[in-house]
Amino acid sequence: MTARVPLHENPELLARALERSSGCPPLEQVAAAALGELAGPERAALLAHAETCPACGAEVALAAAAADESGV
Repeated sequence: MTARVPLHENPELLARALERSSGCPPLEQVAAAALGELAGPERAALLAHAETCPACGAEVALAAAAADESGV
């Protein structure tokens, strides 16, 4: 899984996240996976995709960092 990076320390994550392709899963699923709200094979597949897709990897990192910052 992508390491959690505080948002203020890596603004390049946002730029990468904006480069999503049409083959990427919906942002809601990416966020749910990052927050541990997506289970089973669906979560595993999404996280595997995020490891090879810079945009989705950035989204996972952004969602995780936002959750950390908000205490979720």
